[in-house]
Amino acid sequence: HELGKDFDAQIYEVENPEFFAGIDVSQDQKYIFVNAQGSITNESWFLPSNRPNDELSLVFPRTRGIEYFPDHHDGKFYVLTNDLHPNFRLISYGVDTLGLENPEEIIPGSDERFLNEGSFFKDFFVLEEQVKGLNEINFYDYTGKRFYSLDFPDEVYSAHLSENYEWDVNKIRYSYSSPKRPPMTMEVEVSTQKKETLKIKEVPNFNHEDYDCKRVWAKGHDGKEIPISLVFKKGSKGPLLLYGYGAYGENIDPSFDDEILPLLDRGFTYAIAHVRGSSTLGRPWYLDGKFFKKKNSFYDFQSAAEYLIQEGYTKEGEICLSGGSAGGLLVCATMNLRPELYKGVIGDVPFVDVVTTMLDKELPLTQMEYEEWGNPEDEAYYKYLKSYSPYDNLEKRDYPHVLLTAGINDPRVTYWEPMKFASRLRKLRTDNGHTLLYTNLGGGHQGPSGRYESLKEVGLQYAFILKIFKK
Repeated sequence: HELGKDFDAQIYEVENPEFFAGIDVSQDQKYIFVNAQGSITNESWFLPSNRPNDELSLVFPRTRGIEYFPDHHDGKFYVLTNDLHPNFRLISYGVDTLGLENPEEIIPGSDERFLNEGSFFKDFFVLEEQVKGLNEINFYDYTGKRFYSLDFPDEVYSAHLSENYEWDVNKIRYSYSSPKRPPMTMEVEVSTQKKETLKIKEVPNFNHEDYDCKRVWAKGHDGKEIPISLVFKKGSKGPLLLYGYGAYGENIDPSFDDEILPLLDRGFTYAIAHVRGSSTLGRPWYLDGKFFKKKNSFYDFQSAAEYLIQEGYTKEGEICLSGGSAGGLLVCATMNLRPELYKGVIGDVPFVDVVTTMLDKELPLTQMEYEEWGNPEDEAYYKYLKSYSPYDNLEKRDYPHVLLTAGINDPRVTYWEPMKFASRLRKLRTDNGHTLLYTNLGGGHQGPSGRYESLKEVGLQYAFILKIFKK
């Protein structure tokens, strides 16, 4: 669109329902990128930003399972890609050469380091790299030599580059927090490595010295080590809230969450199990928790609970599981494995009717989801999905107390999924436990609109937790 003119020209369209379309711009502002982004595959086109009427040129052709993320510096594209290693490598080639004919490898792929994200500047570039499940922020010159790494004060934490819009800079901003330390905006002067704290979130009546956070490792069913992040008030030992997600390669950072303080101050321990299906331990950690390996996510979550009981962080029957969306699938499928371990389960807009949903192509995201769960029109996938779908695996037995939430306008997890699950659980439950369903009649997948409305749903969940633990 040209400003001041009543005319729009379409330059690109994604017709495949498995992809989203979007645009981006290189850090030096010289190139515009047009992207098609799928679950495990993407494709980028480019044109010079000072010649917006040029034809689009292709960076690399689309190849299933290959992702790449281009930027530009001094006549070269710098591209993070998983073409040769699942944890990504950084390559470079001249803009005029195009394609993967003879790229220069700046940073090779590594089994230990997951190259998560990059930002490119005039005199250096910065990479976020996950190592043993925690983010490093490393500075490189354009030969690929690392000349500086940020250090952080806590055993578990969340650290990410902020939006650094300038091209010719010597100062870089980043964010930092930990489960016991409120979010802060930091700035580092690259030449002197001097840090400055620009802002710290104010949390009334809170002293981070009263709390502790740590990383422990549980042994999984197949010997794999599963990282768990813990936070608790010093000197307290009470019930445990175990949270997880474990899908799409998404990582749940061990960051500060002031919403859990009311639980910590009542003696609860809060734990995040970084199960397979996330990318916490690199891209292979994600690949080992999807398709026909999806059950690894549930086994990992159960192993985390068993480890925390074994090591004395909690007791059998003193755990409440919590997860939302795909995390709702995680907690409800895990509940079906050994329900006696848990006092309660909270499934927030939970994906619990897996087979029926994945067979319905009329739903907006079903075909995109084939790359995560598989297509149940294939008999092998149908049988595997049905073998763990929480709704299809309920049976006549005792269960923990359960609270499910739904949004009437949710296009991702339709409201009838938790409704069907609650109805069936009530019929099959052989104890007197609660099976509660709350449907927000104005909300969607992310909950209700409004600045404070979400706190009411947090309050609902905490009221449930305090009730079942008689707190």
